[in-house]
Amino acid sequence: MEEQILHTLAKEQIKRLVKFGGAHHEDVVKWLSDVEEVFTRAQLQPSNKLLAVQSYLI
Repeated sequence: MEEQILHTLAKEQIKRLVKFGGAHHEDVVKWLSDVEEVFTRAQLQPSNKLLAVQSYLI
C-alpha cells in the first residue's frame, strides 16, 4: 500500500516537472538531477526515461 502511494506521488511529480529550454540562467546539471530523481521514484525503466524526458525539453 505504501509503495503504491509513493508511486502515485512520483507520478504527480512527473506531471509538475519544469521544462528545460537551455537558457543561460538554467542549470542543466541540476535539472537533470531533479528529473532523474523523480523518474527513479516513479520506477521508470531507462528506455521510458528517455522517452519521457523528451517532452520536458523546449
